[in-house]
Amino acid sequence: MSFTNPVLVGEVGSSRVSPQSVYAVATTAAHARGTRGMLSGGRWFEYVRHDLATAIPKGNLACYDPVVAAVDKIAIQATAAVGTTSIPVTVTITIDANELAGSYIGIEKANGLGETYRIISHASHTSGTLTLEVNRGVVVELTTSSRATIYFMANAVKKSAAVAAEAVAIEVAAGVPLVTIPDGSSTVQYSWVQKTGFAIVLFCGAVGAVGQVIGYGDDVGSFGVSVENESIAQLPQLGVICSLLPIDVEYHGVMLSIA
Repeated sequence: MSFTNPVLVGEVGSSRVSPQSVYAVATTAAHARGTRGMLSGGRWFEYVRHDLATAIPKGNLACYDPVVAAVDKIAIQATAAVGTTSIPVTVTITIDANELAGSYIGIEKANGLGETYRIISHASHTSGTLTLEVNRGVVVELTTSSRATIYFMANAVKKSAAVAAEAVAIEVAAGVPLVTIPDGSSTVQYSWVQKTGFAIVLFCGAVGAVGQVIGYGDDVGSFGVSVENESIAQLPQLGVICSLLPIDVEYHGVMLSIA
């Protein structure tokens, strides 16, 4: 069992081995989203949530759900004193209880700016005041002048969009599932995605060679060669090629290096 069940990082308790294999998908969360784990071969994984209609096939690139306007620079609803672990915000999104658990809230304006808190829990919500329970006490008092953004990173993932060759991507890579994550629109799906180490992934675009850097591919869910030019610094480097001649719409070996 433990050969495919990651050892958890930063977990407290009697067992540090995940009950969920990296080759399994569950409808009940085994961990907080964003939990990291490692297999004995040195491959790192992240535990994620998928609630969209499009399945994410194994070996495809999964990206984080983007920040939406409804949670960007939202108001702190009432003063949150130093030391409190509850942050009340005004937000107009419909969410289930604890749907944002594992996500982050960053203070970006006025009192408390520059601080980051991880969301632990919250009630279900439709509009008005949402009280977020966070992982540590407020460092600088938050006031109604403070503004914050909720980042869905470590909370939910989607299949990556197609990115034209050498274009700057508008998504943030999360990792690669080793098993297909089904449609999550009716029942939320929870799985591990691989972030580093050897993996077999969907390749798209120009023929590549061993050692070349890879980034987002021309097809949804794919990887492709990052061609050297003056814009290379703007392109995310997601790993390097291991296969001899990886070609379009085939699966090939790479060494992933996703943050």
